[in-house]
Amino acid sequence: MKIKTFVQKANNIDEHVNNWLDKHQNIKITNCHMNSQWITNEKDCLIVTKTCMVTMVLEYEEEKKDQDAR
Repeated sequence: MKIKTFVQKANNIDEHVNNWLDKHQNIKITNCHMNSQWITNEKDCLIVTKTCMVTMVLEYEEEKKDQDAR
């Protein structure tokens, strides 16, 4: 089993995960965990920005290529 972790802004997570999956097509995802959290950036006691961050953890196995297939 291998693990891949993504931490991105909520509006970017799909693109990053899909790009990674496109490059790793020989895997079988065995489990997926996802969590989100609002991050607040403050300056002088004033809220400047709020960002939703998503953490996604994929558990996967690399599929073996069939050596006997011809």
